[in-house]
Amino acid sequence: MFAPAAGGVLTYAWHGFPQPPAVPVDAALDLAGNTAFAVAAVGLLVVPALRLRPARVVSDPSESRERPVPEVVGGPSGGRG
Repeated sequence: MFAPAAGGVLTYAWHGFPQPPAVPVDAALDLAGNTAFAVAAVGLLVVPALRLRPARVVSDPSESRERPVPEVVGGPSGGRG
């Protein structure tokens, strides 16, 4: 579902460059606005793309940057029953 949405956003972003402005503005301002929108669109797509990326598989535990989770002894009851 992400790919079609991302394609639509990127198509909308690049389409602004050849499209004439809806209101008369200087060409430099039109280009700056189109560029700002395109950069914001790409930035908004990067976050979900990174979150949807599959987790990296580490074959050797020593290569992992994560710290091991300490074992809880006794649990929430403090070891009682």
